[in-house]
Amino acid sequence: MGCLLFMCIPSLYAQNHVKHVVVVGFDGLGAYAVPKANMPHLKKLMEDGAFSLKARTVLPSSSAVNWASMIMGAGPTMHGYTE
Repeated sequence: MGCLLFMCIPSLYAQNHVKHVVVVGFDGLGAYAVPKANMPHLKKLMEDGAFSLKARTVLPSSSAVNWASMIMGAGPTMHGYTE
């Protein structure tokens, strides 16, 4: 599973002004495809926010397990969800 993950990393400005965090994930979209894709609105969010194109899947790759790991911040060995 390729996952494009937008994570908010607070800056000094953001700590005082930003009240919301938006996480955008695309199940099955590899990060290699993002620079070539025609996604002007998503790329604008990337320009104005914080993001990572280096998120990695847990193996063996499974959408439900990967989403659980992303939300919980832990791998299957820690959270116990293996589908």
